[in-house]
Amino acid sequence: MNRELPRVIIAILLSLFVFNIVPVLAIFFPDSVAYYTLLLDTWIIVPIFVFALGAITSSIFGVCTYQPVLIGLCYIPTMMFFYDSSLIPFIIVYVILNFLGNIFGTTFYRKRVFEEL
Repeated sequence: MNRELPRVIIAILLSLFVFNIVPVLAIFFPDSVAYYTLLLDTWIIVPIFVFALGAITSSIFGVCTYQPVLIGLCYIPTMMFFYDSSLIPFIIVYVILNFLGNIFGTTFYRKRVFEEL
């Protein structure tokens, strides 16, 4: 766990940044992104980020079994501060997408490790 701690901290901080950037921009610039905040954030940016984070980290470091749950837990503060509890099903979707990204990235990690042998 100690060697994975920096990776976990980076994943948490990066996730919190990506989850909160669009709602914070909507607060500072209400006329420009207010109508697209929910659609842009929950349906486009966050799912792509969650899948890519799982794929990239697992292709570099190998499979991380607790990362999908960690990503789902990181979305809860964003959901409570900026949206409402109707987005709870998105937490499950993000956990599944991160898990699929982990599976996708693990195949590249195994190919790389197999080629090094």
